[in-house]
Amino acid sequence: MDIEVDRRDRMTVQRLPETWHLCGRFPMVRWRDIVIRIVFGLTDPPTGRAWCVSFAGLVAVLVALVAGSDSPVVASDSEYTPERFLAECKAGLAKLEERSRHCHGRYRLIDGGAILGWQNIDDIEFAVSDDQLLLKTHYTLEKRQGKPDEAHDRWAVWASNAEYGFHITMRNETGQYRLDEYELASETASMPPGGKIRNRITYYIAPPLVTHWMGFFPLGPFLSHPSFRFVKLSDRVRDGVKVVRVEFDCRPHEPKTDPRVSWTRDKVFGWFEVAPTEGWTVRAFEYTYFAAGATPEVSLMKARVIGDIGYAPGLDGLPIVARYKQATAWLDKPPDAYIEIDDVHQEFGPTPSEQFRLSYYNLPEPFGIPPLSKARSHIYWWLLAAAGGFTAAAVAFHWLGRRRTPQPPTSSGV
Repeated sequence: MDIEVDRRDRMTVQRLPETWHLCGRFPMVRWRDIVIRIVFGLTDPPTGRAWCVSFAGLVAVLVALVAGSDSPVVASDSEYTPERFLAECKAGLAKLEERSRHCHGRYRLIDGGAILGWQNIDDIEFAVSDDQLLLKTHYTLEKRQGKPDEAHDRWAVWASNAEYGFHITMRNETGQYRLDEYELASETASMPPGGKIRNRITYYIAPPLVTHWMGFFPLGPFLSHPSFRFVKLSDRVRDGVKVVRVEFDCRPHEPKTDPRVSWTRDKVFGWFEVAPTEGWTVRAFEYTYFAAGATPEVSLMKARVIGDIGYAPGLDGLPIVARYKQATAWLDKPPDAYIEIDDVHQEFGPTPSEQFRLSYYNLPEPFGIPPLSKARSHIYWWLLAAAGGFTAAAVAFHWLGRRRTPQPPTSSGV
């Protein structure tokens, strides 16, 4: 079959074989010949096998581009590939989270605002037992513009258990706690991260959490979200420790997965640093997120969160938090609200469940929840007293037994 192609740029009329049509049966027009020349850089139309090979190559390139559109290339100055980083980092974060499931301790907290120049200085006791959280705050001093403004001597307890959360306060002149507010877990289950009271505890109970949290986000579930995307990986050094910096973006509300990360309203983007040789502990971060506004006029709020964590050696080979600072900047303004934590003392082990309930503080349980029995609330003291009694009895019987045992006669020397 003869096909004539009109070529006004001195291209000769050729007889094109049937193979041309097997690769695409449609009428030959000048625009197709021009496209072929542009794509393949040919001075003459391809013939036979050359056309098939070239056309197949073009198809392969297009398929590769389409297939790789959902897997963008990650910029990297790190020894870690994204796949290796995810696997090893998630495993390290899981160990840190498991360690922090049962712990308690104390620290000093400075809670302030940079713009107005105010500071509250508190002594904090904390405890974590599985999903139960406890904060005991002793308000001591308030500062304005760096100068002492008012001394306080009052206590507050914030606690959350499987059934409810509560906030109680006590002034030393009364010596009794009073209930300020409580929330039933059944009414706050859909709220991030479980209601206002639990949210406040999570914000301040930093030492056991910041090892594996990025500010307001637990890092393990955050990395596991389907929308998480690496932008860049790079190896760095912070405080003499090798770290990996991860630049990222994520839309944790699309789809909603873990309520601890899916509470945002738009994209979260920024960076964080973790130390592979130090148990994959989080060392620093800076990210921007969007959340629901406080008023109908402001439906969406933009915030930038900056954090820096310092560590001390732990007895189990994993570092423990020695200091922590977190600052928040709203609506592209300079950072204002901040918290600083130092003088940290932390131990790992269980805390009696009674301390997470109102009955422990001589207050009634919420309606419909049975009160904590007195015997149960002091079971640990009874066990300790019983152990002491048995030990004393054993010592007494041993001493009496030695006195009643006849002693062998002593022989006199000659």
